[in-house]
Amino acid sequence: MICEICGTNCSKPSKFDSNSCQKRAEAIYDVARDGCDAETGSVTEDGVWFGLINDLSDHENDVYGAKAAVIMEDSEGAVTVAVYESAEEATAAFEESAEDLADGNENDLKLERRYDNEQEIDA
Repeated sequence: MICEICGTNCSKPSKFDSNSCQKRAEAIYDVARDGCDAETGSVTEDGVWFGLINDLSDHENDVYGAKAAVIMEDSEGAVTVAVYESAEEATAAFEESAEDLADGNENDLKLERRYDNEQEIDA
């Protein structure tokens, strides 16, 4: 099946397979590895890490139109990337995740997954 976001068959078993476009998720994760605007948690200590990127427009990686993102990596290495239309939306989602982590609300540690105009899934 051809992905509507990247135009390829990017669906394959990988640490990014929970994302609707694995190529975009991997590209944004690579940007995050170079540094995020904010981070919270630790995969080893908390079992989950969150990173916030408020402006993806300045990066060399092709992020397929993504503007801002929150990245979550769990202790099993699975990576979920939520893409947002604005830095404000991404920051709000990141802050909610950080609060849940700080409060120990493990059942609330989910990442709202919203994708820009190409595709939307349960938000």
